[in-house]
Amino acid sequence: MEIITFDLPMEAYPDQRKRTIRVLLPKSYDGKKRFPVLYMHDGQNLFDDELSSSGVTLGKWNINHEMKGLEEEGFPAIIVGIDNGPERFSELCPDLPVNQDMVSMFGLPSGIKPTGHLYGKFITAQLKPFIDDNYMTLPDLLNTAVGGASMGGLISLDILLRYPGVYSKAMVFAPYFMAHTKNDIMGSLLSYDFARLKDSRIFIFHGGLDIDASTWPYAQLVFEVMRDKGLNEEQLALVYDSRQPHHETAWQKYFGEAFRYLFRRGLPC
Repeated sequence: MEIITFDLPMEAYPDQRKRTIRVLLPKSYDGKKRFPVLYMHDGQNLFDDELSSSGVTLGKWNINHEMKGLEEEGFPAIIVGIDNGPERFSELCPDLPVNQDMVSMFGLPSGIKPTGHLYGKFITAQLKPFIDDNYMTLPDLLNTAVGGASMGGLISLDILLRYPGVYSKAMVFAPYFMAHTKNDIMGSLLSYDFARLKDSRIFIFHGGLDIDASTWPYAQLVFEVMRDKGLNEEQLALVYDSRQPHHETAWQKYFGEAFRYLFRRGLPC
């Protein structure tokens, strides 16, 4: 398996900030066969950049190791990791009012504004076309997914809802719904036309320790709303493990299960 690293300016942002992109290619990548693509946030935490030369996986998610096993099972894919930057919270925050109680709790700058809509535009309008042009991808809706954890889980769900004609799958781990108030989250979901997700699959994983103990009720509520709005068990899964913390080591444990659910054969995808 090979990891290719490069930088791109984020054209959706007026300040033209740059971001490091890490592309993990399957072992069977030969420049002829095409592969599904999973776009993931917090790229620094996904895999070990030295894997291609050392063979050692040290990344917290150990995605290298997980994808090696999944490819042997018949689930090869290209993983595109997007590094986070100094304005991570803002970039990964959907375009809803920020929960000011949470801002105070974590000592974030007052007046912080969400720019997740610009971040999603960067991935969809700039990064995805670049990846499709330069790598052997399956660029269609049913072979394009987005995923992440914590704020990365939150923005992954937002991107799927915002661009259901581009992405059909979302890996939503320990989503930090407390970035917004419960009323704002519910208002957004209840006004959404879930018929737009007829070809979609969403896998939500949540632990039960430390910060996850506080955010778990939000995840349950979001899951119940989406079920009530018509998503069935073929489209929506929720896995809860009370023993797991809000940490990459927990997310690694469930990455394979989530990947199999999202990319398994059969309807709707």
